[in-house]
Amino acid sequence: MRLFYTQYKVTDGHITCHEQRVIKHMHVLRMKKWDMCLFQQAWTKERYLWEIIEYNKKGVVAKVREHMWCQSEQKRKVSMIIGLPNSFAKCQIIVQKLSEIWVHKIIFWKSDHSQWSDLHEKKREKLSKIALESLEQCNAWELTQVKYTKGLKEVEEVMKKAEHIVFGDMEEWLPNIAEQIDLQKVTSVLWVIWPEGHFSPDELRILGELGARKVSLWGNILRTETASIVTSRWLMQG
Repeated sequence: MRLFYTQYKVTDGHITCHEQRVIKHMHVLRMKKWDMCLFQQAWTKERYLWEIIEYNKKGVVAKVREHMWCQSEQKRKVSMIIGLPNSFAKCQIIVQKLSEIWVHKIIFWKSDHSQWSDLHEKKREKLSKIALESLEQCNAWELTQVKYTKGLKEVEEVMKKAEHIVFGDMEEWLPNIAEQIDLQKVTSVLWVIWPEGHFSPDELRILGELGARKVSLWGNILRTETASIVTSRWLMQG
C-alpha cells in the first residue's frame, strides 16, 4: 500500500492534504475515490490508513480508517559521515540506498581530497527529495536526514554525541569492529567513510582527537558508495 510522508490536518475523523507533490503522485498512480493509502506526518512515528472520499487538483480529503504507531525500531541508530565523492550521481545512489535501509543521518563533507568545491543548495534539495521518495517507496517509518558540511571540524558536535565513532581501512592487520565494539550493547554509532584519495593527515588527526576507532575492511578497496551501503547494513545487523 502506498505511503505518503507529508503534512496534513485531521478533523472529526477526516484528513485533508493540499501538498501538490502528493496530489501529483496520486495522479500518476491513477488513484481514485475509495482507494486506500497510508499517510504519515513529517517527523512523527504515527500514521493513518486513509480511504479517499474526494480528490482533485486542489487537494485530497479522506476518511480515517485506522490510526497506527511505529511498531518497529532499529536496534541502533547508524549515522554516516561520507567524504564527498567525485560525482553527484554517486551521492544520489548513496542517499537512495541508505534511506532504504533506514540509516538515521547522512552527512556529506568536503574533504581535503574532494574534487568538488561545494554541494550547492539545489543539489542538497535533490538529495533530500530522494531520501523522502525512498522512505515512501519502502514504507519505512523514519526519514533519513541528509546534510552537508565543508569539513570534519564542522561536524564535531555530531561526533561528540555518538557513542562510538568508527572509520575503516584496508590494512588486514587492524582489528575488526566486533573486536573493538560490542554492537549488541550499542544504541548509536557513527561511521566515517573516507573520500576518494583517503583521509588527509589533518583529517586523521581530527578523528584521533575525537576518539574515532580504526577498523579493518577485510583488506578490500571499496568505492565510496559500496563502502557506505555495506558498512551501514553491517552495523545495523551486528
